[in-house]
Amino acid sequence: MVPDSTDPGELLITTERLAQLQLWEQMVERRYLIFAPDKSGRDLRAQYPELFDYPEFKSHVIKPYDVLFVWWYACASSPIFDRPDAERLEEAAYMAYPSDQMRGSKIGEFRTKMPENIIAAINRMRSFNKAARIETCVQTKIVRENCTAMLAADVRNMNSDEKEAWAKRAPGLYKLMEETTRSIERGAFGVTVQEDTNLDEADGTIRAFRQTRR
Repeated sequence: MVPDSTDPGELLITTERLAQLQLWEQMVERRYLIFAPDKSGRDLRAQYPELFDYPEFKSHVIKPYDVLFVWWYACASSPIFDRPDAERLEEAAYMAYPSDQMRGSKIGEFRTKMPENIIAAINRMRSFNKAARIETCVQTKIVRENCTAMLAADVRNMNSDEKEAWAKRAPGLYKLMEETTRSIERGAFGVTVQEDTNLDEADGTIRAFRQTRR
């Protein structure tokens, strides 16, 4: 519980303590993934606009199904990430491409010689640090919540010094609100929770996603 206090400084200290507790609770209780396909079936770049920042994922460089293949094959959040290379390639192709003909064609092509644009995208996908992104995302949301709480402080019951301190802090809080909102709108560092995706690993499989590829 936050103490009933109108002192913005005291509120700041309290929310900082709560933020650390909230961070650990969220990271322990929820299953976070990065750049995972959601239930809409959209291009991953539409789900996570940040990906457009990287030359390897520009629209003229790589196609949507290939981006999905790269995620399944190379992302640390992929359910098949730890499987042997040959098995992972086939499974990723099955998951990414919509027809048996395309899957077979891609598997044959990738086994013979992986295209340079796919290799570059794979290397970029592998460079994304899952733990760091999840922590940054959770911290960003906590910062935003804390800004909201501090901006909502009732100035009517403050003395003149407290009001002046609050007024000096408010512009910075508004700026933080804008910055965190932009980060979330750009895909929240690629972070999502598993229940918002098509992945279901309850029994060690990915059957829920398979059903969408039929």
